Amino acid sequence: MMPRQRGERIGDRLLLTMLVAALFFSLAPLLVLAVFSVNDFPYYSLPLKGFTLDWYDQLFKDEQIASGLTNSLEIGILVAVVASVLGTAFGIGGAMVTRRWGKVVFAAGLLPLVTPALVLAIGSQILFVESGIPLSKLTVVIAQATAFTPFVVLMVTARLGNFQWSLLHAARDLGAGPFRAFQVAMLPVIRPGIISGFLLAFLMSFNDFILGFFTGRGFFTLPSLIYSMQRVGISPMLLAYATVIAVLTLILALTARRVLVSIAQRRGGNVA
Repeated sequence: MMPRQRGERIGDRLLLTMLVAALFFSLAPLLVLAVFSVNDFPYYSLPLKGFTLDWYDQLFKDEQIASGLTNSLEIGILVAVVASVLGTAFGIGGAMVTRRWGKVVFAAGLLPLVTPALVLAIGSQILFVESGIPLSKLTVVIAQATAFTPFVVLMVTARLGNFQWSLLHAARDLGAGPFRAFQVAMLPVIRPGIISGFLLAFLMSFNDFILGFFTGRGFFTLPSLIYSMQRVGISPMLLAYATVIAVLTLILALTARRVLVSIAQRRGGNVA
């Protein structure tokens, strides 16, 4: 092997330094949360006073937190289901269109991707109020599903990039109905995209504050509850909550990655 040139070594070191810096700035807030969530003092401050798990105990016993968690889970699951169904259908339709007007419609359906959440929230609230629809959990589900469905669309269309449409025609020629042809020819290809989109929509809904704040009334989701609680000061219990959510999100992401890799290996492909 030829000796590495000095410029290449400097470039490798610079790249490594940038990687370490990126990891530090990404993980530092989470580490700070974890450290102060076990500090035996009612305020976050240095030096640390001691180790305690009392804040986690208070967190799991808090009835408001439990109610907010239930609401967030209910809304998140509904949003993920609706976004997955609509996003899959829209993604397939978008991948099939060839005419210019069809592509324009498809692009218009992706506008929530680049529209600020605050704009979507205000627009949704005005639409519901002027239509006489009372703000509730249902309006939150509708608003969030509208905002997060395009992310599922992207996941599905990415899987359809190299799909051989002749497989659908072959399945129909062999006597399969439209649904059966979709089930055997297309679904195995786009399943990782649907799963990824479902999990992404759920996480975005679970952590959403703006859309829930503007389009929901009469209940609290976890983000809106935490916002109301922090206005009188950030207690260690809130830090414990943030730490738990970060850990659960990491576990969910790793589990999803493992499931997607398993599916890809069974099909002899790669995870998109």
